[in-house]
Amino acid sequence: MEKKCENNGAARDGERRVNATPALPTVLSAIDACGVVAIVRGAFLDRIDDIVEALVAGGIRAIEVSLTSPDAHAQIARAVKCAGARACIGAGTVLSQDDVRQSRESGAAFSVSPVVDAAVITAALQHDMTPIPGACTPTEALTASRLGAPAIKLFPGDTLGPRFVKGLLVALPHLRLVPTGGVTLELARQFAEAGAWAVGVGSPLVSTPIDPDQLARRARAFVGAMRPSAVR
Repeated sequence: MEKKCENNGAARDGERRVNATPALPTVLSAIDACGVVAIVRGAFLDRIDDIVEALVAGGIRAIEVSLTSPDAHAQIARAVKCAGARACIGAGTVLSQDDVRQSRESGAAFSVSPVVDAAVITAALQHDMTPIPGACTPTEALTASRLGAPAIKLFPGDTLGPRFVKGLLVALPHLRLVPTGGVTLELARQFAEAGAWAVGVGSPLVSTPIDPDQLARRARAFVGAMRPSAVR
């Protein structure tokens, strides 16, 4: 049986530790189920529970907390505790091996980066995290895959566009592509039609002021764009 996200190094009762349970299969299945990685970026420590609950209610199963956020590691730890086995929590804007280590100790099950960095990918795998590095060329995407990344963030997604995704998958159909950056609801639909495995969505989904009901509705709309059968 597949391990639950809450068992993958999650911090409990203030404890910060690394768990050896592999996170890879759980993270991939969580993202595959909904087709959306929700990105939380900002000072949301006092609202992170509300955000997680609303996203889960809307069908989101993968939530990324950007390390550019104030109290990012505290947000990750609280999100992990709130989500339990309902969603996988990851760290975004991971730029160094130390970022990987601290994120894992906070309970993150996956790491997302805006670039392809071999040391960061290797560190994530060594910490039993799922690395999702950012690429903007076919060479970078293939390099990341060969380094062990099971999914590739295409960044900036709105600049590269659906035609890039479609063309890239003709040559490299085995890649799981996750366009991220400026992804609106309509663009998400276009990415899905082009063959994108998932999308990363930030401010078009999670933005201030936080209204849990509206957030859940937006989440459900994005999931519907990527996985129509999941919201029927």
